[in-house]
Amino acid sequence: MGKSRKARSAGADAKKDGRHTAEVEKFPVIALGASAGGLTALEHFLKAVPTDSGAAYVVIQHLAPTQTSRLTELLGQEARISVVEATEGCLLEPNHAYVIPPGRYIAIADGALHLTEMDSGYRLPIDFFLRSLAVERQDRAAAVILSGTGSDGTLGVQAVKGEGGIVAVQSPESAEYPGMPESAIATGQADFVLPPEDLSVALLGYFQHPLVPAGKSEPAERNRELMSILALLRDRKGHDFSLYKHSTLIRRIRRRMAIHGLERYGDYLRWVRERPEELDKLFRELLIQVSGFFRDAEAFRTLEDSVIPRLFEGRQRDEPVRIWVPGCSSGEEAYSIAILLQEYMDSVGESWPVQIFATDIDERALNIGRSGRFPASITADVSPQRLRQFFGRRGESFEVVKALRQMLIFAEQDLIKDPPFSRLDLISCRNVLIYMGPELQKRVLSLFHYALNPGGFLFLGTSETIGNADELFETVNRGAKLYRCRTGTAGRMAFPGGGSLFPQPPAAMLTPTALAAARRETTDIGALAQRAVLQEYAAPFIVVDGDNQIQYFHGRTGKFLEPPSGAPSVNVIQMCREPLRPRMRSILHSARAERRAVRGSAVQIDGAGGEELVRLTARPLSTPGGPEGLILVLLEELGPLADQEHIEVAQLNEGDSERVTFLEQELAYTKEALQATIEELETSNEELKSSNEELQSSNEELQSSNEELETSREELQSVNEELHTVNAELESEVEALSRASDDMNNLLASTDLGIIFLDPHLRVERFTPAATRIVPLIESDIGRPFNHLAHGLGYQRLEQDIRQVMDTLAQLERRVEDQNGNAYVLRIRPYRTSDGRVSGAVLAFVDVADPA
Repeated sequence: MGKSRKARSAGADAKKDGRHTAEVEKFPVIALGASAGGLTALEHFLKAVPTDSGAAYVVIQHLAPTQTSRLTELLGQEARISVVEATEGCLLEPNHAYVIPPGRYIAIADGALHLTEMDSGYRLPIDFFLRSLAVERQDRAAAVILSGTGSDGTLGVQAVKGEGGIVAVQSPESAEYPGMPESAIATGQADFVLPPEDLSVALLGYFQHPLVPAGKSEPAERNRELMSILALLRDRKGHDFSLYKHSTLIRRIRRRMAIHGLERYGDYLRWVRERPEELDKLFRELLIQVSGFFRDAEAFRTLEDSVIPRLFEGRQRDEPVRIWVPGCSSGEEAYSIAILLQEYMDSVGESWPVQIFATDIDERALNIGRSGRFPASITADVSPQRLRQFFGRRGESFEVVKALRQMLIFAEQDLIKDPPFSRLDLISCRNVLIYMGPELQKRVLSLFHYALNPGGFLFLGTSETIGNADELFETVNRGAKLYRCRTGTAGRMAFPGGGSLFPQPPAAMLTPTALAAARRETTDIGALAQRAVLQEYAAPFIVVDGDNQIQYFHGRTGKFLEPPSGAPSVNVIQMCREPLRPRMRSILHSARAERRAVRGSAVQIDGAGGEELVRLTARPLSTPGGPEGLILVLLEELGPLADQEHIEVAQLNEGDSERVTFLEQELAYTKEALQATIEELETSNEELKSSNEELQSSNEELQSSNEELETSREELQSVNEELHTVNAELESEVEALSRASDDMNNLLASTDLGIIFLDPHLRVERFTPAATRIVPLIESDIGRPFNHLAHGLGYQRLEQDIRQVMDTLAQLERRVEDQNGNAYVLRIRPYRTSDGRVSGAVLAFVDVADPA
């Protein structure tokens, strides 16, 4: 308790003296989260912390809210730094550890700790503190997850990592209870996975690394090494980060270098070349993984009130609401929007089909989203009512109900190079644009404008704006970052050529040899095609490669092509409107096989003003040194069908008539075969129905198993109550030990001998009242090193003799005098425990009468 008072006093002095300066704020803050089995892990971690670590430590241990905790005292016995209990408003200081008190949440703001009453229900104190720490300290924050059950801390480590902090997790095999470490590791955010004592060393090494402090600019000569690293990353993962914000790239690469103890970019370049798996970790480092249900609650309330109802205005009952969430991470944001949509439909008593396309380049995160299963810590963000309606409890996690999951389609998609969705009512792209450079932001916003329906909405993050794109979007709510697509915008963006905003990497990322090859390979397909078309055509066209992937669009192609449903694709056959698909296959095959231009016959399609005729023409496209296998497909509009009567219909000769008759017979045979196939499919359908009934039966069995699991849970609850009984017995034993301690204290108080007990580090543990007449001791001296006391015995070798007795186990006697000239015989004996260990020393002073 003396240490706690000293910490409060120091905090008050710091406030009074103004010592809480920007310089002081730069020290790291390391949060230690633990639950069951955490005491041992915390002791091992803090025991490895040196006295001059330069960091502050905050211990968040799950504690019984109604019982007094001895955690501060226990950790203080093992740690070399000062360990105190956290108090309201105390300022953090380096080389101190602050322990959460029972029944309280703890948070950090402006360098001070703040305590709030812990409510009932799900208690997640680790997540609570880590979220505040992420905002407060950003890249000077560290989250450490130690032994425990459940998933507390899982969302918190994502918040810390998202703000540039570091995440360290106890290795599950070293944890008494691995639940919390495993849940944190499953997020993919852990930078270190080690035993507790090694985590302490690793974190100090990281924060003392010269590259960790941010704000330093990069010399120009290092750009080539950085671009080479990004080029290797692009080659391995297929994603180009070169147009992202330079400062973000530098900061993330520096983090990886610091983790490996590397100081030069050239060393890291060699590291990733020799260890390609490091590129996978760098890739995850560069991804934006900050996600959560209803993140920025006020913005989502504005979305709910101002936008969601307008999505359904004038909408036909069979017309789907189409929403795109690019950069969705593990899907929390997309599910949040789905919840708002379902709540609105429930409130008006009607339903519409809903399609929410949730896309990201991180397949691991997408798999979490597809499963719809999230840790119990989402209770911090999702209200109890929504938990009951839209989630089901599955052990230590919550699973989104099936009806909500069916609204979402998760797909891997690169926002930069893959084609967008179209005819969208809402795009929610939050906290993605802030990581992009200005040019890339401009192009992405233009792409969003293309993808949205006129009057569609754009929902951005709190730190994002539309910049200079006022001609594309109008502001709906500036605070909530809600915008609306302007209608009738001049020069509305056409579908991006090749489906990519930046189809080729920057030249700076390539070696001279690769650059020359790239220039040959990247002949401007658009310019080549336009020259050919302008020579003999004046119509929209596309360019496809040998795999039928569209590489270039020109003109208005909407009558011929449309994005397919489901995963994004630029396959020309999949994008073709249904009546044109057979003709497209035919002319592409003929053009490749015959190496000549092939003009297809007119095809009838449904247009906006009635039936129309269109024609497809394919011709090989090549140039010396250019890519091989390109085909240019001309898309001709012949006009309304009613206006084409003047077009002469080709006459058939006798041979052609026979051919037609033969084909008609073949068609009849094909119809018969098709009918047989349909009947077989109907039979298969009956079998599938039977299988479905079997699956339903299996589902009932699973339900029965679930009920058995519920019974098991009740049995576990009973075991838990037994454990409480055992705990009560242990408390009784503690009381007995306390009585024994009281007996010892009374015995010492009644004796007239001066006795001082020292621990193995020669710190005062206890003393008799008589000892205070010889050595000036007070209660607050307990815990102080004995050699720090002004004992005035004139005994220069006292400390050496005490250590000698502890080493040799031999008693030693010396004659000493106090400051008043009183003589004593000092007996120094080793302090032995019940199991024979030496755990300190005992100093006994025997009064000797003056011979004079």
